[in-house]
Amino acid sequence: MSNVVFTCINKVKFVILYKFKLTCI
Repeated sequence: MSNVVFTCINKVKFVILYKFKLTCI
């Protein structure tokens, strides 16, 4: 379960960073 949660958080983190990059550019 811990692994799944970690993966989910990682995905969300990646999406947020990606959107932030697009917004910055």
